Amino acid sequence: LGASVEWVGLTFALFGLPMMVFSPIAGRLVDRFGALPFIVGGGVTICVAGVVYAVATEPLLATVMVPAEGVGEAFLMPGLFALVAFGSPSGRSSTAQGIFGAVGTIGLIVATITAGMLWELGRSWPFGFFVVGAASALVLGIGLFRLGRGRSVQPLASIVALPEISF
Repeated sequence: LGASVEWVGLTFALFGLPMMVFSPIAGRLVDRFGALPFIVGGGVTICVAGVVYAVATEPLLATVMVPAEGVGEAFLMPGLFALVAFGSPSGRSSTAQGIFGAVGTIGLIVATITAGMLWELGRSWPFGFFVVGAASALVLGIGLFRLGRGRSVQPLASIVALPEISF
């Protein structure tokens, strides 16, 4: 979009700062209220960001969206990790978290390579594929959640005695 290297660097900071500030708060809220609302809210926010990035014609609009995407990610990730931990067999949650993290990293590598190829087709192609993929994963995940133990899931705080932490 014609942004300078410094501007792009600023967007990285604008994404990372909300992640650092809101992730601990989001984790506590997930523990207290359950993962699903935060997964849905974070997932929708990230999909909206992808649409904004696809239609943006100048760097300012995209830059304004970056912190919102960071907040969405800050709420999405603790919810996903809590859901993985909750759905893991007793004594195997660390293994499940490791596999989940590794698959996520592989997904990022494939997405990065694919985004470069899609960019050659047009500037909005990588974002369009991202939105379709993220929205599909969200809908599929919610469907699987509801088919499984989703109806009987309680907040983690009601299952495991957690230390009281004040923010």
